[in-house]
Amino acid sequence: MHWLNRCWLLVFLLASRHGTGASPLPGAEPHHVVWEGVNLEVSSNKPSDGSGRRTAILQGVSGHALPGRLLAIMGPSGSGKSSLLNVLTGRVPAARQKRLEGTVEVGKIPLDDFDTQRYVAYVRQEQDFYPFLTVRETLLLKAGLRLDRTVTHAQKEEIVSATMDKLGLSRSAETLVGDLKTPGISGGEKRRLAMGIQMIGLEAPSVILLDEPTSGLDSHQALQVMSTVRDLCLEGHTVIVAIHQPRSSIYALFDDLLLLSDGRVMYHGSMNDVLPRLASLGHKCPSNFNPADFMVDLISAADCDNSGEMQAKVEVLGKLAEAAKKDWEANSALRLRDSDGGEGRRWWEGGTGDDGEERESEDVPQSEGALRSVGVRREEGRGKLAVVPASSLTVSEAWGGRRRTRRKRKRRRRAVSGWGTQFGLLLRRSWKQATRDKFAAVARVAMGFGLGGMFGSIFWKLGLSESSISGRISLYVNVAMNVAMLGCIRALQTLAVETRVINLERMDEGYSASAYLASKILAEMPTDAVFPLIFGTVVYFMAGLNSPLGGGLKLTRYLATLLLQAHASSAVGLMVGCLSPSMEAANLLGPAVMVISLMLSGVHDNIPPYLAKLKTFSTVNWGVQGIVTNEMRDIKFIPDGKVLLNGWKLGTKKQVIPGEDVMGKMGFEGEGLGKPLKRLVQLSFGCHLVTLATLMAGVPRFQRLDAGCSESSPPRSTSSSRNNRNASTLAATSDGAEER
Repeated sequence: MHWLNRCWLLVFLLASRHGTGASPLPGAEPHHVVWEGVNLEVSSNKPSDGSGRRTAILQGVSGHALPGRLLAIMGPSGSGKSSLLNVLTGRVPAARQKRLEGTVEVGKIPLDDFDTQRYVAYVRQEQDFYPFLTVRETLLLKAGLRLDRTVTHAQKEEIVSATMDKLGLSRSAETLVGDLKTPGISGGEKRRLAMGIQMIGLEAPSVILLDEPTSGLDSHQALQVMSTVRDLCLEGHTVIVAIHQPRSSIYALFDDLLLLSDGRVMYHGSMNDVLPRLASLGHKCPSNFNPADFMVDLISAADCDNSGEMQAKVEVLGKLAEAAKKDWEANSALRLRDSDGGEGRRWWEGGTGDDGEERESEDVPQSEGALRSVGVRREEGRGKLAVVPASSLTVSEAWGGRRRTRRKRKRRRRAVSGWGTQFGLLLRRSWKQATRDKFAAVARVAMGFGLGGMFGSIFWKLGLSESSISGRISLYVNVAMNVAMLGCIRALQTLAVETRVINLERMDEGYSASAYLASKILAEMPTDAVFPLIFGTVVYFMAGLNSPLGGGLKLTRYLATLLLQAHASSAVGLMVGCLSPSMEAANLLGPAVMVISLMLSGVHDNIPPYLAKLKTFSTVNWGVQGIVTNEMRDIKFIPDGKVLLNGWKLGTKKQVIPGEDVMGKMGFEGEGLGKPLKRLVQLSFGCHLVTLATLMAGVPRFQRLDAGCSESSPPRSTSSSRNNRNASTLAATSDGAEER
């Protein structure tokens, strides 16, 4: 019986390793991916003058990836791995200086016509998260945005729970994601969370691409992540991984290899054949040596110390590239070509598996639906599976042609989640993000009481004497300036950080920029009101601004002015942060805008006429005017004959000095409180419109493939090429592409 138990254990281990009986995820449609003759060049100057130096990022790269087989794209830094992934996902940032040629097909459908947003998952090297959301909340948000509205909340929770179980995230489900400042999940869990985010959808992704999923992780976490990736592959997905130099245990998980150096293919084929192939070319891997280390060292030219070594390395790389090209051209069975009357040619025709026999059924997806989608059929009388390309008729019936596919894709994007659903989900996220930041909450309260106490001590009990007028004006300006500055700085920093995240999210989920902005503004209003309310109240009573004539009404109007000014300044900060290309630029532009706003605050007499009109756009100006109007109206000062306010003499012959006289000297005579409050509302609305327009225009645009003279696809029309040349530049959205 012992030998029988051992046999059963061996069968179980082999089944676990090869994925016997593994069924694809519900809705999964595995597809083979084929790319041929991919060239990516970047010009250093304008291409119109013809004098720009062109740098080749990818040079004639061809290859394929099959469902159920894990493909590794390996190579040294700068070899073009990330750039190739961007090409395969259609996410090469658009620029007039770039030229992208070649063909990419997913399941025999051209990449431009394939619905990559619903069937392709791209896990980037650097994935940004909202740190104050838990793992479950992060995935539930994605489920709410991506899943059809007919899916109930309970069903979405089940899908999220199943995803966490599959990725090993159940134990961390209620843990905050965290960041550098906030404790959260580990680096390996963040990588798996990034995979889960991309996998959630109505249709499970049929193609999964990962860019350096093990970078920055220790060996244990890296192996955990790659084991999860391997499990996904065995379920029938087509998985492509760009990886630099994996350890031996990770190297053993891969089935196929694409070796890149300097943008050229050095080898493409089975992982079991790479070392014999290199040995046949005169490059034998030493015994007990990590093959990945050997190959990367072989094709890397960065360690050459002199011109002689460099020349020798160039010759080696040239021979390897030429051999790989000949292998690709000779092995016509690996290409997708309609033949045999449209039935198709078997991919592995004449090919062998690891043991010299044809690939057994354990190595390919098992469900009949998956077999039909990838063109897998059983050979009669042999009981084995052969992978064949689906016929053109099947593809046409399934996808309805290019135009029909595009129209259907657009309709489904709009139907996934409406504006109200998006707003509700994003509002909850923004509210949690704003209220769970304990440090920021404590800082707001502490700064409110601290700065309020300092200002109140300096301007303690100003009273109603004539000499107190200058102190009051100084206090009004300083209060307005501090409220404006803090509101602007906080807003521009948050949006400058979130801009990249929301651009990528909108590309994946397609939610509305207006829904995001409206939810962010509404969620942050209560937290933004904490500082001006505390600060303004403390200053008001310590400085003795509470006039007995106004009572509580004056205090209410005073605080309302501060709240509107804080919101207007926050709107300015959002606008500056959205317009800034980087965090550094935002930190420079934000304070500069506030300093200009202070200079145009209306308390200076020597403002040039051509700058005076800019006071309309100064939040400090309208804040000061609102406070002065509220405090000075209906108040009487006792004259003491002193010279006040830059040489103004105020009523030394009068028994009292009306506050309206002070307003007149400042240019606010006859102005009611309604005007400054109205201007602050208008400024807020205008800045929000600019921010919204910038967000809408900031959706990443990507370079389209130009088939050129490739024999696998007809050339594109002139109008398509013109649109390709006129694509706008968006370098900030590059997902870590290794463009040299």
